[in-house]
Order: sequence, then structure tokens, then C-alpha cells
Amino acid sequence: MPVSPELEDETIRRVLSGDKEAYRVLVLRYSPRILAFCRSRLEASGVRDADDEAKDLAQEVFIRAYVSLHRFREGESFAAWLFAIAANRIKSKFGFFARQRKLEESAINAAMLAPKEGSGSYSGASELIRIQGEALLRGIALLPKDLRMPMELYYIGELSVAETAKLLKLGQEAVKTRLFRGRKALKEMLESRKPPRNSGGIQ
Repeated sequence: MPVSPELEDETIRRVLSGDKEAYRVLVLRYSPRILAFCRSRLEASGVRDADDEAKDLAQEVFIRAYVSLHRFREGESFAAWLFAIAANRIKSKFGFFARQRKLEESAINAAMLAPKEGSGSYSGASELIRIQGEALLRGIALLPKDLRMPMELYYIGELSVAETAKLLKLGQEAVKTRLFRGRKALKEMLESRKPPRNSGGIQ
């Protein structure tokens, strides 16, 4: 359920004043999104036991956010700030995976991206193709770097276009363009069952 920035800022002020229970509110609110984001990046990059690693990583993200909360600027997007911590933690802890390309190719060969008959639509925009669950996470992970991160933040992390733009240091129109291109690439990928060119690992 959406929460106003003002209410979120008030919750953060309570945390900074020593109210630990208030931080629990933030953890419960963002845990599913942070966990899905971490799992998407780790699983597609060949990390073994990605589920467990993602849970541990999500815990680390919230611990780091708690310790660094005094650096958060009131009025900014807490969600974008939190996802920046998650993205940086993934890079520093897991780095690049040499197995990425082989895993992507094997996933395609195993038809893991094939849309399931009768599946519902996963969308935040009417153009997004009908794909959900594992197929969505795997498909986004196969996109080129410039398309992958906006798609992960917007569709998996559920950040707004403005929040995604600020986190990636792009203009909002640039983000919209990349989301459009990302949706188009996913659709073409599913239709051809071939990965897009120049896909990469964790960046």
C-alpha cells in the first residue's frame, strides 16, 4: 500500500530518535521488494542457493540502511536510497560472474523463458508482455545492461519513473525510453526464444 513521503519521513525521524519499532515498519514495507530484487540478480547470475543468499543479502541491506540512516536526506526517496544500497551491496559482495553467459544460454535452451499457457499478466504498463514469476525474472536478467537495471528497479523494485531516474542518474524520458525498449526486447525474446545481444552479468 503506497505511503506518503511525509509519513515515511516521520517514520524515519522516529527511528533516528531511538524508536526501533518504527524501523520494523520500514523493514516490513520494503522486505518483499528488496528480496525479489536481490534474488533476481543473484539467481540469474549463477549464484548457488540464490534464495538463501538473497535472504541473507536483504538482511544485510536493512542492517546497513539502519546504520547509515542518519545520512538519508529527508524529502528524498527512501525507496531509491534503499535500492541503491542493495545494488551496491550485490556488486561488492558477489562481483562479476564468469558463468553468466553460459547460464543464460542454457536457460534459453531449456525454454525457461517460454510463456505459460493461461498465465496472468505482470504489468505496470499496458505494453508489458504477459509473463510472470521465474520467466519474468530470468528474462529481465538477460537484457543488456542499459535496459536491465531500469526494468529491475521499475518492475521488480516497484520504484517510480522519477525514483528510477534519480537512482540511475538519467532523465525521466530516458528511463521511459529504456523501459519501452526493455519491454519490446522481452517480447521479441519470448517470440524467438533467443537472448538479446550484448547481455551481461551483474553490473
